[in-house]
Amino acid sequence: MQAKPCLSIAGANLPLAAGRGRLYDGCTMNDFALSLAMLAMVALLWGGWYQYRRNGPNLQTLLMVVMALVLLGNVVIWQLPPPQDAEAADAESAPAAR
Repeated sequence: MQAKPCLSIAGANLPLAAGRGRLYDGCTMNDFALSLAMLAMVALLWGGWYQYRRNGPNLQTLLMVVMALVLLGNVVIWQLPPPQDAEAADAESAPAAR
Protein backbone atom coordinates (compact mmCIF):
# COMPACT_ATOMS: atom_id res chain seq x y z
CA MET A 1 0.00 0.00 0.00
CA GLN A 2 1.39 3.36 -1.00
CA ALA A 3 1.61 6.01 1.73
CA LYS A 4 -0.64 9.03 1.33
CA PRO A 5 1.11 12.39 0.87
CA CYS A 6 1.69 14.75 3.74
CA LEU A 7 1.91 18.52 3.66
CA SER A 8 5.22 19.60 5.19
CA ILE A 9 4.87 22.63 7.46
CA ALA A 10 7.87 23.83 9.45
CA GLY A 11 9.60 20.49 9.21
CA ALA A 12 6.58 18.47 10.35
CA ASN A 13 4.25 16.47 8.13
CA LEU A 14 0.58 17.43 8.22
CA PRO A 15 -1.75 14.93 6.58
CA LEU A 16 -3.67 16.27 3.62
CA ALA A 17 -6.79 14.50 4.87
CA ALA A 18 -7.66 12.31 7.82
CA GLY A 19 -10.33 9.68 7.87
CA ARG A 20 -12.26 8.39 10.87
CA GLY A 21 -9.80 9.67 13.44
CA ARG A 22 -6.80 7.96 11.85
CA LEU A 23 -3.93 9.63 10.10
CA TYR A 24 -2.65 8.24 6.83
CA ASP A 25 0.44 6.06 6.65
CA GLY A 26 3.57 8.17 6.68
CA CYS A 27 2.03 10.81 8.94
CA THR A 28 2.23 10.21 12.65
CA MET A 29 0.34 11.94 15.41
CA ASN A 30 3.65 13.54 16.45
CA ASP A 31 3.95 15.15 13.01
CA PHE A 32 0.40 16.43 13.30
CA ALA A 33 1.04 17.85 16.80
CA LEU A 34 4.20 19.62 15.64
CA SER A 35 2.37 21.15 12.69
CA LEU A 36 -0.47 22.28 14.91
CA ALA A 37 2.00 23.81 17.39
CA MET A 38 3.73 25.75 14.59
CA LEU A 39 0.40 27.02 13.25
CA ALA A 40 -0.60 28.08 16.77
CA MET A 41 2.75 29.85 17.17
CA VAL A 42 2.20 31.83 13.97
CA ALA A 43 -1.35 32.69 15.06
CA LEU A 44 -0.12 33.86 18.48
CA LEU A 45 2.60 36.03 16.93
CA TRP A 46 0.12 37.56 14.50
CA GLY A 47 -2.39 38.14 17.31
CA GLY A 48 0.27 39.72 19.49
CA TRP A 49 1.34 42.01 16.68
CA TYR A 50 -2.28 42.95 15.99
CA GLN A 51 -2.94 43.67 19.68
CA TYR A 52 0.21 45.77 19.88
CA ARG A 53 -0.79 47.83 16.83
CA ARG A 54 -4.35 48.25 18.09
CA ASN A 55 -3.94 48.80 21.85
CA GLY A 56 -0.25 49.47 22.32
CA PRO A 57 1.96 47.44 24.64
CA ASN A 58 0.00 45.58 27.33
CA LEU A 59 0.17 42.35 29.32
CA GLN A 60 -1.95 40.33 26.89
CA THR A 61 0.37 41.18 24.00
CA LEU A 62 3.41 40.16 26.02
CA LEU A 63 1.81 36.90 27.11
CA MET A 64 0.90 36.01 23.52
CA VAL A 65 4.49 36.51 22.37
CA VAL A 66 5.84 34.55 25.36
CA MET A 67 3.44 31.67 24.60
CA ALA A 68 4.58 31.66 20.97
CA LEU A 69 8.20 31.41 22.12
CA VAL A 70 7.31 28.56 24.49
CA LEU A 71 5.65 26.69 21.61
CA LEU A 72 8.71 27.25 19.43
CA GLY A 73 10.93 25.91 22.22
CA ASN A 74 8.72 22.82 22.55
CA VAL A 75 8.91 22.13 18.81
CA VAL A 76 12.69 22.47 18.89
CA ILE A 77 12.92 20.07 21.85
CA TRP A 78 10.58 17.55 20.20
CA GLN A 79 12.73 17.57 17.07
CA LEU A 80 15.99 16.82 18.91
CA PRO A 81 17.20 13.24 18.57
CA PRO A 82 17.10 11.17 21.76
CA PRO A 83 20.37 11.05 23.71
CA GLN A 84 22.53 7.98 23.25
CA ASP A 85 23.82 6.55 26.48
CA ALA A 86 27.33 5.15 25.97
CA GLU A 87 26.66 2.05 28.07
CA ALA A 88 23.32 1.34 26.38
CA ALA A 89 24.90 1.72 22.94
CA ASP A 90 27.65 -0.75 23.92
CA ALA A 91 25.10 -3.21 25.29
CA GLU A 92 23.05 -3.08 22.07
CA SER A 93 26.08 -3.65 19.85
CA ALA A 94 27.52 -6.49 21.97
CA PRO A 95 26.25 -10.02 21.29
CA ALA A 96 23.74 -11.34 23.80
CA ALA A 97 25.35 -13.75 26.28
CA ARG A 98 23.32 -16.74 27.47
